[in-house]
Amino acid sequence: MSGVLVLIGEELGLYRALSELGPTNAKTLSNKAGTIERYVQEWLNNQAVGGYIHYNAEQGTYYLPEEHALILADTDSSFYMAPGFQI
Repeated sequence: MSGVLVLIGEELGLYRALSELGPTNAKTLSNKAGTIERYVQEWLNNQAVGGYIHYNAEQGTYYLPEEHALILADTDSSFYMAPGFQI
């Protein structure tokens, strides 16, 4: 299931937006990506549990570590692999 959610994050630009925003919440991320907050919240929770992104409980924010951004958000990176989850 997480492979499908990686594709959703890639297709909707959620990883890219999360990388650009830095630590953020579902409302801000959904506004930036032009998506529905409720679905983004569910996606963020799943991605945090799966270790794709990190969650800061004290601040209530999610963030994409730089090393994960190279694989999931940076289309110019030689390590970019998000579309590979289609396989």
